[in-house]
Amino acid sequence: MILILSDEFDQSTNDVIDWLLYFKKPFIRINDTDICEIIKIQFEENKTKIVIKVKNRKIDFDDVSTYWYRRGYFNIKIPVIKKEDIPLLYDEVNNSLKKELYIIVNFLHVYLQDKYGLGSFLDNRINKLQTLILARECGLTIPDTIISSQKNIIKQFQKDKISIITKAISETIMFMVQNVGTILSYTNVVEKHEIDDYNTLIFPSLFQSKIDKKYELRIFYLDGDFYAMAIFSQTNDKTKIDFRNYDNIKPNRCIPYKIPTKIKNKLYNFMKETGFKTGSIDMIVNNRNEYIFLEVNPIGQYGMTSIPCNYYLDKKIAKYLCQIKTTK
Repeated sequence: MILILSDEFDQSTNDVIDWLLYFKKPFIRINDTDICEIIKIQFEENKTKIVIKVKNRKIDFDDVSTYWYRRGYFNIKIPVIKKEDIPLLYDEVNNSLKKELYIIVNFLHVYLQDKYGLGSFLDNRINKLQTLILARECGLTIPDTIISSQKNIIKQFQKDKISIITKAISETIMFMVQNVGTILSYTNVVEKHEIDDYNTLIFPSLFQSKIDKKYELRIFYLDGDFYAMAIFSQTNDKTKIDFRNYDNIKPNRCIPYKIPTKIKNKLYNFMKETGFKTGSIDMIVNNRNEYIFLEVNPIGQYGMTSIPCNYYLDKKIAKYLCQIKTTK
């Protein structure tokens, strides 16, 4: 049986499941909104037995041959503790139970890592700063980068680089505002006056030299294979700095792209070092035809690459999960 952990709104999971149905392979999908119940985690002399219950169905981990972590987490059911029952110890007990639950959930993810499959919940803890160093060690070019809360140091960095950008160190910041909608943080150019006008303590922030882009690359990696797409974001002022600031009226031109062998080998070594079997890689090609690595997202969206380039990645992932050999 194929076990899939995802969230209920992920379209990529739906697309892969369509192919699993076509291939007539048994699977079960658990979303982060599904309440899971621990039936037992049992350690015997030579065996570990794990059984959970989801939507009135018992899942024995011994029956799981393949595991695909797409998104989400195991939403474990626990008793509700009322503050009025233990007013003096409520916070302490609640925090202790959260720690206990964390160990249990973490163990489930670690245990499933040994199964054949793709992805891991533990990959969510990727540190973008660490991957920048790792990419550099693998011979990839990275942007000149600084993290600082000191106004004078940031101003000097800006002076040396002429133009700089800033972006989130972790994930894209997203806010839901009533009567306004979704507010997202994008990569933004930092103007000189913005730093000069900043009088309060600056939160430690990431700044990079602004790169004059020829085009951007979004590359999906699947266990040794690369599927790349070139994004011509420079022809549109809205997407020039960050192509994620999509222009739905005048979308960017996106085409399949062949990565030079030298760059591909470096990316392959990088992905091997990270331990990721899958991930979405962002790169820039500048006006001097140099390839600059930006970041990798082990659970990034791949539909935006697959559909325009006719890569049929959902089918390839389904075949991988079914252990069906495929040709490029």
